[in-house]
Amino acid sequence: EAEAWGFYALLQVGREASPLEIKKAYRRLAIACHPDRNQDDPGATCKFQALQRVYEVLSDEEQRRVYDDCGGVMADEGAAPASFAGMSFEELRVYFRGKYNAVTAEEIARFQDQYRGGGGGAGDVEDL
Repeated sequence: EAEAWGFYALLQVGREASPLEIKKAYRRLAIACHPDRNQDDPGATCKFQALQRVYEVLSDEEQRRVYDDCGGVMADEGAAPASFAGMSFEELRVYFRGKYNAVTAEEIARFQDQYRGGGGGAGDVEDL
């Protein structure tokens, strides 16, 4: 269940947090993880953008309701970076992990049984 409420965990607030508590938590974290303050971290920009997206969702009443009901949100058309070129693997992993739920071992096994019938490469996907 903790995975399902990841946006709240990222902001270090509970699901019952008020809009003001969410705003305060966002501001505190935005200052701490801003790329200008973390120039030695190659993933700082991606982390900061992810934090902005989390705040965008949780600060909007409708998007927050959808997130609370479904455990996720639909991506806006312009939400993806203009280009993935130049992004590190870690930045891409963080970006896509924020968009899609983790794949479980059971889902991998079901896919393999249905489509491939083998076990090759399952560990690679589970590690993501």
